[in-house]
Amino acid sequence: MANKKISQLTTLNPVPSGAFLAVVDGGVTYKAAASRVSHYSGSKAATIVGGATTLDWNDSNVYYAPTAVSLVTTFSNVSDGQTLKYYVENTSGGSINSTFVASAGTTLYWAVTPPTVAASKTNFYTFTRINAAVFADVVTDYPL
Repeated sequence: MANKKISQLTTLNPVPSGAFLAVVDGGVTYKAAASRVSHYSGSKAATIVGGATTLDWNDSNVYYAPTAVSLVTTFSNVSDGQTLKYYVENTSGGSINSTFVASAGTTLYWAVTPPTVAASKTNFYTFTRINAAVFADVVTDYPL
């Protein structure tokens, strides 16, 4: 599939099964394997779609995942002192799970037990690495 502009995305609904859609600066988009993350650094969110993915903290510090399926998210390239923001929008009529896997050499600590993402709601996650610990928190149930 050739690169598309945001105005052309209406033809990609729904995103093909097993696909990955990355929205990067300037509205340029592309489809790639679900394991690949957009190489983007900046103040805009990198958008991901898919079941299992790796968030590379070198690529962006803000990620957005509109999804109707549960997510398994692994972190990579997590440096001491970094903070990552990740919002997961549940586009389905039922609740979904978001599972997180710490990168090698780190341990993930939650302020609360990670909740499900309620139907048609958004959860907003914050992760901060201090030494070998990644501290996680979540604000739940934002309306779409």
